[in-house]
Amino acid sequence: MAASLGRYDIGDLVRLRATYVSTDLVTAADPSVVTFLIQNAATAVSSYQFVGGAGGGSIARSAAGAYFKDITVDVYGLWTYRAVGTGGVQAAEEWQFTVDQSKFSL
Repeated sequence: MAASLGRYDIGDLVRLRATYVSTDLVTAADPSVVTFLIQNAATAVSSYQFVGGAGGGSIARSAAGAYFKDITVDVYGLWTYRAVGTGGVQAAEEWQFTVDQSKFSL
């Protein structure tokens, strides 16, 4: 079951985060590849990757085991994102958040 991240408004900048730890469940560790899958409320899915030390375009690494992707939400309804780590650290998690409909026509 996906964890809820709360509510946002159309036009908000939302920071999607993922953190990874080693098998001791304490020490921060980096996967070889981090993939963010983002499904907007209109059900369109976008995929982004961070590959090792080469970086990943729009996914940023803020510290060991800590990654984020900033998005501007533009469709109201339920959004879901999944962060998947593969290689050195294998883990996946899903989160959901709601974007409220505006009372104004934008």
